[in-house]
Parts: sequence; C-alpha cells; structure tokens
Amino acid sequence: MKDFDCFVDRRVMNLNKTDPLFGLILTHTKGQFWKDLRSTLTPAFSSGKIRRMYPVFNHASHKLRKFIQSELDCGSEPELHNAMTRYAMDVIAATAFGLDSSSFTKEESEFGKYARRFQNQFSGLKRQLLLNARLTFPKIFEVLGIPFTDQEAGKFFREVIRKAIEHREATGEKRDDLLQLLMEARGTSAPSPNLDKLDDVLSSFEQEQEIKGSHSKVKLTEDLILAQCLLFFFAGVTTVVTQLVMAAYELALHPEIQDRLFQELRRAEEKGDLHYDTIMGLEYLDQVLSETLRKWPNSLRLERMTTKAFHVPNSDLVIEKDTLVVVPQYGLHRDGRKSTFILK
Repeated sequence: MKDFDCFVDRRVMNLNKTDPLFGLILTHTKGQFWKDLRSTLTPAFSSGKIRRMYPVFNHASHKLRKFIQSELDCGSEPELHNAMTRYAMDVIAATAFGLDSSSFTKEESEFGKYARRFQNQFSGLKRQLLLNARLTFPKIFEVLGIPFTDQEAGKFFREVIRKAIEHREATGEKRDDLLQLLMEARGTSAPSPNLDKLDDVLSSFEQEQEIKGSHSKVKLTEDLILAQCLLFFFAGVTTVVTQLVMAAYELALHPEIQDRLFQELRRAEEKGDLHYDTIMGLEYLDQVLSETLRKWPNSLRLERMTTKAFHVPNSDLVIEKDTLVVVPQYGLHRDGRKSTFILK
C-alpha cells in the first residue's frame, strides 16, 4: 500500500462539543493526531501481547460450552445469536474493562444492560436515519448540541475504567487485558510479570503496517484510554458475534466442511491443549473463517477521505483532495463468483 498516505483519513464527525469522549476514539481521529495516536497504540497490540490475553478467551469459551450444554439439558434449543452475544460480552468485559460481565449467569447484569444500550444505539431504522442525517447535516447537530452516543452508558463505562485504573495504580495489580496494555503504553504501570520475550517484538506483518513518516507519541490520558476501550467494545462485539454466527450457519449447511474442520481440531487436541500458537497454526480453521468473512463481511462498504490529490495509475483520473472514496466491500467479495461456500 505505497499510496496509503493519500487515503489515511476517514469521514469523521466533529464530536468535540457533543461527544468529546467518543471523538477520541482512534477511528474518529484524523491527520497527524491519528498517526501519533496509532503509533502510540501499535506496540500494545503486538502478537505477543495479544497472546497474553488468550487464557481470557479460552475461559470464556468454556463458559459458552457449559451454557449451551445447560440449554440442551433443559430441553431447550439454544438460540445461537444470544449465546454468541453473551460470549462476546464476556470476552470484551474481561479483556477491555477487567470485569466479569456475568453474562452467562445473569439474564441482564449491570454491565450487560449498559453494554447492550451502547451496542444498540446505532441499530434500528430510526437510529440509522439519525446517523445519516448527522453525516449529511453535521452543523445542525453541533449547533443544537444533540449527542451522538448514549450519554448514560458512556458515563457508566467512564466510571468503570476510572475505578479500575485507580485500583491497579494503588495496589500494583496486573492483569492480562487491554486496559493493562494501555496503562503500560501510558507508562504508569510496569510490564506484566507474564510478559513473554516476544511481546515487544512486532511481527513482520505488523512492522509493515507501521505508519511511515514523522510522528510522535501521544500521552495516553484517562479519557484516551477509555475511548480506546470503548472502541474495542464497539468494534468487537457485533463483529465477533456476526463472524461466529455466520460461520456456524455455513458449517450447518455444509456438513462435509464441518466434519473436516472437526477432524483438524480433534487432531490438534490429541497433541495437547489447544494453546494460542496451536490455534493460529490450524490452516483449515483459518480458511473457514476467511471464507465466512468473504461471504459475510462485517461492513457493506469501506470509506476513506483523500488527504491530497491522487492520480490513478494508468489512467487520466485524478481524485481531488477531500474526496470521499467508497469501496463496496460486499460487492467486491461476491463479484464474479457464485454465492456458495467455497473451500478446497
């Protein structure tokens, strides 16, 4: 992506007055501040550090299995979307906020209540129309001071993060979660004793994704940390649930693929516990998930704003600065191919 510097920015709304916290989320920033913030956050998401959170994912998967089994034992037919939402909520609560969401033991915990409010604030026809209106007439919303997000839910999560940070700084407690990684990136917390020698080494892929050019580190304030935790939740729950549900749907339609995947997992389990590196090395599992994302991408389209004029190679087309460029992701994924689950 040698021309990426021309398409760094997204179409963002000015939320400084109505939603200052949401405006600090990485995907809602632009220009040099986005580059500096991304540079600051990148080391917190190296492959080694993500590996540290694998026990949290694994623990949540065991709770998911027990939940589905209890539903079956009661003679109920598990509703997959509900079960996967509970799983995603549990993982996000633990990895981003250091909390037990109780999503598998309570029908509606306090965390689950506000998490669902935060998750559902952009769903439904009314909310979508409001979002489109805000994108089309941003100045009207700024003048009227109409907030973009659920203020009560934001207040709840702000308080949760503030208390967690204060507790860890006072007690020296360390956890293998996103909040810990961000505190370490801020420099107010010593590295976790579980730090692997590879944790601070970015993979070759991650190194390639580093933003080239001049940039400096951003001091991670409490609000910046909270904003990135909210991004982790906002971008994580719906995408994870969609991926898992659609993968299960496709596997149900194609029992031969399901059986082959099961055999790969069985062979891996026979060699020992399914650790992070073992899972990452399962080729057929990777193919199944990749094909699911091809057929059912988490977004219909991608958007970028040009930061400078760009001449399209081998053509006379010049995309002027500040032009909205739309990539029809869903259409490209299915263009010229049959709508089938393709795995070889």
